[in-house]
Formats: sequence, C-alpha cells, structure tokens
Amino acid sequence: MAGNLTFDWDKAAAAEIDTALRELKEGTQRVAAQAALAPARAELEAAKAAAPVKTGTLRDSLVLHMERNRPNGKQVYDVLPTAKANGLLQKQVKQPGRTANGKSRRKTAYYPASQEYGFATVNGGRVAGKHYLGGSMAAGSEGYREAILEEIEKNVDEAWGQ
Repeated sequence: MAGNLTFDWDKAAAAEIDTALRELKEGTQRVAAQAALAPARAELEAAKAAAPVKTGTLRDSLVLHMERNRPNGKQVYDVLPTAKANGLLQKQVKQPGRTANGKSRRKTAYYPASQEYGFATVNGGRVAGKHYLGGSMAAGSEGYREAILEEIEKNVDEAWGQ
C-alpha cells in the first residue's frame, strides 16, 4: 500500500524540473520526426523507382508530406504527388457519359490514382493498377523498421552523452 509522498521544492528547483520536462516533451517530437524521416525518404525513392514512366511527370511529382496534426512523440510522412503538379496530372475525360455496364463516368481523371488502382475502359474492360505506392512500401517494410530503431537509438545515445 502506497503512502502519501510529499516533496518540498524551492522555486528554483521546481522551475528547473519544469524546464527539463518541457525539453523532454519537445525532444520526443524531434526524435519522432527524425526517426520517421529516414524510412520516409527510402519509401519516396522506392515509389519513384516503381512509378510508371511515360513522360516522367508522375515520378517527378512525388514528394514527402509531413502530417502536422499528430500528438507529441508521433510523426507521419505521406508520399504523394505535389499539389503543384495537379494541372499536369488531372485531365478531362474525352467521353464522360456512361461506361458499357451503365456506370456514370467522372468528368476528370486523376492519373496517379488510375495508375495505382486501375481504371475502367470505355468498352467495359478494366486496366489493372500498377500499385507503385503500396507495392514499394510493402517491399521495404522490414528495412524501414530497422532504420527507425537505429535513429531512435542514436538519439538516445546522444541524450545520455555516449
């Protein structure tokens, strides 16, 4: 059974503890961002290598995007086409209307999505997706785990002064 524990701190010690805890909280976010960046860069390179190349626009438009709304100690990077390339990656569908099986077609087509997931043809057929994003991520997942652990270990060693 735990008893009551009381500490009597002077103001300087309390301020020092408060500052140390604040630095620790900010440090976890920095470490999380650094640890997530190494495999994210590897994923970006793998996705660019696996992206279908007709003109190279899709491959060249892929970038890392850091998600901002995450709690401390967690960081997520997305590999996606930059918004600056949307004008090049979105095209008007030549014959919007309906497909052969009666489904309505969109008026615009988004090239990265059609290459990742596939698309329906006008005569009712289907072109399979190339899965350049999902496939590249699955292929390197074990290496990504190792890269994250190495980065965290490096930061822990720096914090402990080793």
